[in-house]
Amino acid sequence: MKSFLVFLSGFICGVIFLIMFACILVNINSSTTDTDADNGITIGHPLSRPLDHSDTDNGITMLEHDGDCVSSNSFEVKEVLENGNALAVEKVPFYSDDVFSNGITVLFLADENKSFYDEQKIKVPKGECAVQIGIYKYYDGTNKTVPIVTIK
Repeated sequence: MKSFLVFLSGFICGVIFLIMFACILVNINSSTTDTDADNGITIGHPLSRPLDHSDTDNGITMLEHDGDCVSSNSFEVKEVLENGNALAVEKVPFYSDDVFSNGITVLFLADENKSFYDEQKIKVPKGECAVQIGIYKYYDGTNKTVPIVTIK
């Protein structure tokens, strides 16, 4: 009987120690995020904070002059940010009617004349293309950089 009580008390102490160690480890991981002051990118464990697009100027860098044509294919909006801008994926045609979302991701800027919604199709008219006008940097588990485009 005495050996069983020794075993039980050792088991209970082990469980308590394991819980305390897990709490300390979680606390250390959640406080290891760091912000790079030069570019505003947050570095740390991807599960330590949610994706945040609340700052309207965060991560946006505009080019002085229009850049190259990024694509003449259509796009599908994957996420509308809180400021109204939209992350969209290029729709690359395959065979006749089938379309796969395996193209590049871009950011369309919102303005007062247009708004975006999830899964919206953005068609590029014939003779026009999506021209790069800037870059957008954000974090969604890894650091991402995508072109900001407009249709011209």
